[in-house]
Amino acid sequence: GSSVYGQDPLWLAWVTDLINFKNAGDMASYNALMSTVIPARFKVGQMIGATGMLSGFAYAMYRNVDADKKAKYRSMFISIVAAVFLTGVTEPLEFMFMFCALPLYIVYALLQGCAFALAGIFNLRLHSFGNVEFFTRIPMSLKAGLGSDLINFLICVVVFFVIGYFVAYYMIGKFKYATPGRLGNYT
Repeated sequence: GSSVYGQDPLWLAWVTDLINFKNAGDMASYNALMSTVIPARFKVGQMIGATGMLSGFAYAMYRNVDADKKAKYRSMFISIVAAVFLTGVTEPLEFMFMFCALPLYIVYALLQGCAFALAGIFNLRLHSFGNVEFFTRIPMSLKAGLGSDLINFLICVVVFFVIGYFVAYYMIGKFKYATPGRLGNYT
């Protein structure tokens, strides 16, 4: 009976209502809420991109670092991937290739759009702003009956990691993009 504003508070209220209906045995209300309301639906696409695809892009960029520079760049890639993975803030990693490999960034944007579309194709009704928050919400998601969503999310993350890795690895090598640590991009 109360108003909720914002995607995170809305998702938390929704999942709390699901848990409460389920615990009360009110499966009619539970099923109605589950089938008619999906708050923050497309945020999960950003989670797939940050967790899977950008990790694949980062691994591809690291694999393409000049051989004599790999040790120097390893800590940079690890710290940036950890920050993106944990917080969901994608810009540090996107800025690593956005300006030196614009066509790769355009392909990334198209793939990110596909990740957002998956929320409408599969049951992906999860929400968080990063994986620290995501992991803390797993028990709540399971209590709300979103176990299949978790499995679908993990499958999507793995698939997008693989796609991201192979696309980035191919494009960086084929078009000789000067991503960090390669072809003179050493600052």
